[in-house]
Amino acid sequence: MVAPFENLEIGDFEQAMDVMFWGTLYTTLAVLPLMKTRGQGRIVNITSIGGKVSVPHLASYSCAKAAAVAFSNGLRNEVRQSGIDVLTIVPGLMRPART
Repeated sequence: MVAPFENLEIGDFEQAMDVMFWGTLYTTLAVLPLMKTRGQGRIVNITSIGGKVSVPHLASYSCAKAAAVAFSNGLRNEVRQSGIDVLTIVPGLMRPART
């Protein structure tokens, strides 16, 4: 949802969190036990520069991406000793291609 903060509703934040944070968390919860059993694995979370630098009109997006960045970074520190690597990819600003 791209809109000034004053035009956002709680549902906009909930939707952003459902997709960009909870989606990341649930996927990780599904694979992490198997990786721990094997003693190795790689988790790659694609986040966004919006999770590190918030810009006007993208508050719900930035909040969800910041949560995903924090989760990924925290998880990396906790599972490293189990032989699991967690990589957080933070792409920069994307602009649509001109045709």
